[in-house]
Amino acid sequence: MTNSPKPWWQSKTIWGAIGVFIITVAPELGIGVSSDDAAGIGGAVSNIATGVFALFVIFGRLRAKQRIGATPPDDAAG
Repeated sequence: MTNSPKPWWQSKTIWGAIGVFIITVAPELGIGVSSDDAAGIGGAVSNIATGVFALFVIFGRLRAKQRIGATPPDDAAG
């Protein structure tokens, strides 16, 4: 891994985690699949999408070459 951090929005890991979060929380907010559909095809689609995003997170983390975050100020370097 290189020492220079990259902006968070360039991270596959962050985007995959955001996708998992949205798919997990959306039904609780009444967005997306209704409770009637959740028992059928809607629930399966949601589970598959969650799995795909989870694999995207793992893939992103394994391929990472840079840290995520802001560059520390020059004064902190000592």
